[in-house]
Amino acid sequence: MSTLSVDHLDQQKQLAAYLFSRREALLNNWRRDLEEKTSLASLQAMSRQEFIDLTPLLLEVYNQRLQEEEQSKDPVRISSEHGLHRWHYGFSLRTLFTEIKFLYACLANELDQFWKLYPDTSPEVIQRAYHLLIELLNENIEGSANRFDELERMEAASRAANLEIALQKLNELTRQRGDILRTSSHDLRGSMSVIQSTAFMLDMEGTTPDERKQLLEMMNRNLQNVQIMMQQLMNLARLEAGQESVEIQSFDASQVLNELIDGARTLANERNLVLMADGPTKLLVRTDPIKLRRIVQNLLLNAINYTPSGVVSVTWANENEARWTVAVQDSGPGLPKGLVSLLSHHLQPIEENTGVKGKIEIEDQDPIVYEPKALSVINEQAGSNYSSKSSGEGVGLYIVKRLCEILQASMDIESVPGKGTIFRIRFLMNQDNQ
Repeated sequence: MSTLSVDHLDQQKQLAAYLFSRREALLNNWRRDLEEKTSLASLQAMSRQEFIDLTPLLLEVYNQRLQEEEQSKDPVRISSEHGLHRWHYGFSLRTLFTEIKFLYACLANELDQFWKLYPDTSPEVIQRAYHLLIELLNENIEGSANRFDELERMEAASRAANLEIALQKLNELTRQRGDILRTSSHDLRGSMSVIQSTAFMLDMEGTTPDERKQLLEMMNRNLQNVQIMMQQLMNLARLEAGQESVEIQSFDASQVLNELIDGARTLANERNLVLMADGPTKLLVRTDPIKLRRIVQNLLLNAINYTPSGVVSVTWANENEARWTVAVQDSGPGLPKGLVSLLSHHLQPIEENTGVKGKIEIEDQDPIVYEPKALSVINEQAGSNYSSKSSGEGVGLYIVKRLCEILQASMDIESVPGKGTIFRIRFLMNQDNQ
């Protein structure tokens, strides 16, 4: 094949024109070589356009330098942006350098092909072309390495920050667990002291039959409190130890809830409360029926125990195809003033756009319990209706929350002082086996 005799600049321009005409083939050969000679799984996830990314800009810089033109882009910056793109696709720095190595191997191969096609090309031109190619490769490596170094430092800092946050949460959780156990121990000691004092008074001479009856009733109430507290602590221990298995079944939630409510009517009647139930006669769901029963039972017994007079209402409904709802509402004194905001602070809620004032969403949150000082607020501000039955309340609500987490359910609280409180639980309609 005949060749043209031209000066060095013209020969460099001829080389630049050749490389431009071979750009599509060069990019295709680059990807093919990577697929055939390496095991880069990330290549399969990228379209052709995503794969070549900013590489044509680097090739354009090389062409401009061959033609001794002013370059329009900074190759270091181009390489930095290309490195960021590859980072998002999960490339390591080593993988990126492998990709770069194959690109420049393809470019070197094109230079060899050009010299074979145009053997009259001056060796100085080919030498100059290789010199510019090595210069561009160094800038490519510099930009990529700098960006990866920056990204790795940022990722390391982020991991360190996340670990610190996780440690703080763990320390806070440990402190709160200690608080609730101390509160429970205090309640147990209080009940046991009452039982001991009552037994001593029963043994005293001169006690009238009416006094003995009152003392026996007091002893029975405190024994019941101790029994409930011990059962709750055992339940809490199983939850914390991860020993609660989930048994998903398909069943009629309406039947389970009606049976639960019927079982609580005697206690409600003893306290002169009206216990009401409202919901569809049939509601087919798929979840754990035992844990559903425990959640609603805890809330229902709390509502009955803390309501001095009036109505306790349990309602359930089909919310949509994905969720159904159970609500336990009472006409008791409500949570004390400021307690909702206090609970909101400790539970770190995720708000839903429902417009309910005072609502607390605790779905998918780390286990956090009501602070003992929140219970003391109840005792101090809500009067004897709460203080006389505060034993185990924090543990009971904590158990409800943990059971909700296991069933992927959410709980929110709505309370109006002097009017009552609503605990609302949103369950999955069809829960998968875990």
